[in-house]
Amino acid sequence: MESRIFTSGEHKVRLDPFSPLKQDDVDYVTNVLKQIHGNFIELVKERRPSLDVKHKTVFSGDFFTGKDAVSFGLADNTCSDLRAVCQARFGRNVKFERCEPPSGVLGRLRNLVTQMKVEVSINDMLEELTLKQYRP
Repeated sequence: MESRIFTSGEHKVRLDPFSPLKQDDVDYVTNVLKQIHGNFIELVKERRPSLDVKHKTVFSGDFFTGKDAVSFGLADNTCSDLRAVCQARFGRNVKFERCEPPSGVLGRLRNLVTQMKVEVSINDMLEELTLKQYRP
């Protein structure tokens, strides 16, 4: 397979999988990732004041079981019964409403039109991305 890329802009082909890795690209992406991770850490610390921030694992980028996430302070709790959790938190009189898809001919027609719009939008996006790849 041969890469044929036509672009304008100095960094349009950053991290091209068909080209040798450039140290400049590695440095740039590493810097961006550090900034994003720093923003994430600040947001989590701000919104989760009881979080054990001294725990090395919390901001390692790893994934956890629900039980571990709760023990670190990353999650409030785990449950298998959302209704019971909501009732415990908001009271026994909390109301739950089912969201059913519209029924009848008009409802089905509206769903069909929405589905067609989504499919067209996705197809347009994929086509545009493909064309951008080959544009000079």
